Amino acid sequence: MGNDEDLRRAAIWLLGFVPEPADLNLLAHAAQASDEAIRSAVVGTLGSHGTEPAAIDLLLQLLADPSPQVRISALSSLGFLQQPRTLQKIRSLANDDSPRVRAWVAIALSNFSALEPADVATSAVLDQLAADADPYVRDQAAAARQRKPPRR
Repeated sequence: MGNDEDLRRAAIWLLGFVPEPADLNLLAHAAQASDEAIRSAVVGTLGSHGTEPAAIDLLLQLLADPSPQVRISALSSLGFLQQPRTLQKIRSLANDDSPRVRAWVAIALSNFSALEPADVATSAVLDQLAADADPYVRDQAAAARQRKPPRR
């Protein structure tokens, strides 16, 4: 059988199948774990809580995680959930040190087109990412631009 960390990851993952608000305190505690895989599992499980404000707040906190993979997972969940109150924090990662994180900023922002059709701040971030030194970031920004309506 696996070690305790493997069991913790599995337990956190299983919580996502029947999300309960009472689990959020446990997930908040697990989000502080030293194991990156546990923090990543927390992100996936938080996504199962949908637009529950406490879950969104935890996802926003995880955007500051030291692990690029955890930040990417949080961006993915927040992009899927499309909560306008998360836009500013998502946009702030356009200056992240990791090119993959910057690319996922563009991907996450592209999901907001229905909610923010002429968002000048989002358009400015996509412009910045379209001029990024990394080709993957530029490609994702270009793809996001194609999915978003032009600014007016």
